[in-house]
Amino acid sequence: MLPLDEIGQLDPSKAGAVAYMLANGQGKGRAARDGSARAIAKFQLIFLSSGEISLGDLVTESGGTRRAGQEVRVIDLAADAGVGSGMFERLPNSVSAGEFADQLKTAARTHFGHGLPALLEAITASPDDARAKLRAIRDGLANDLTGRHVDGQVRRVAQRFALIGAAGELATAYGLTGWPIGEAAAAAKTCFSQWIDARGTAGNSEPDVLLSKVRAFFEAHGESRFEPEGRENKKLVVRDRAGFRRKGYDEHAVEYLVFPEAFKQIIEGHNQKWATDMLIKANWLKPGKDCAPQSIRVDGLGKRARLYVFDGGVVHAGD
Repeated sequence: MLPLDEIGQLDPSKAGAVAYMLANGQGKGRAARDGSARAIAKFQLIFLSSGEISLGDLVTESGGTRRAGQEVRVIDLAADAGVGSGMFERLPNSVSAGEFADQLKTAARTHFGHGLPALLEAITASPDDARAKLRAIRDGLANDLTGRHVDGQVRRVAQRFALIGAAGELATAYGLTGWPIGEAAAAAKTCFSQWIDARGTAGNSEPDVLLSKVRAFFEAHGESRFEPEGRENKKLVVRDRAGFRRKGYDEHAVEYLVFPEAFKQIIEGHNQKWATDMLIKANWLKPGKDCAPQSIRVDGLGKRARLYVFDGGVVHAGD
């Protein structure tokens, strides 16, 4: 177990790499003093961050792109039970959340290191039996959390919650926790449900990240970087022009005609073919007959050009 405090102190440009390194269980290859290769550090961790910001926020702070792979490696889970008492669901009578937290701190500093040796002693007394029980509880809990039809990213996170819940249930079965049977599993289910709610989807989050990035670009630059097609004021200069905008299927709709190089900027951080397919699937991008960009003659260019056509009505709808 590795608790990480104050993730905000981590260099934002290194946040994504740190997430992958911790989860993949292998450090960097380094040279020894004599130039030979050092043995690569290997480890197996369950880790959590108590930082006030999420890993995704830290990555985007440095101009990076939030990755689904990072989200399933460093799980962002708010320490708030949602009942007005911070991380606590229940409080002893006449005790505030702050007072209860202080009591827990004092107790933790006074009594620690008892549970793990007792658990290890129980496990090593009959390791095969312990392994079978742990796997059975873990697999059953993971299936309860996800069902059969769920994205692989979500299943991976569910298995980690299930492992923690199963360890709690095993310790309870050994008489080490004082909890009723099912308490640890219920806690794992609650935390997993909160993670799903905060994530916003039980599927692959990469498409949502892409759509959010594209929408943000048009919201920020829809007026400033897209020249109105057939505009009367030819002296008005559109700086860093990304393309053109024109009326869509009705008087309230708009279409954005995006230059190929600007399109690469809009989807930066994502594979171009995958991003194009996702945008077409979402009905944001209108493909041509033979490829994604359409061959269009635009007033302002004087010739036909390959342009990516976005349906502004769908992009701004927020669906």
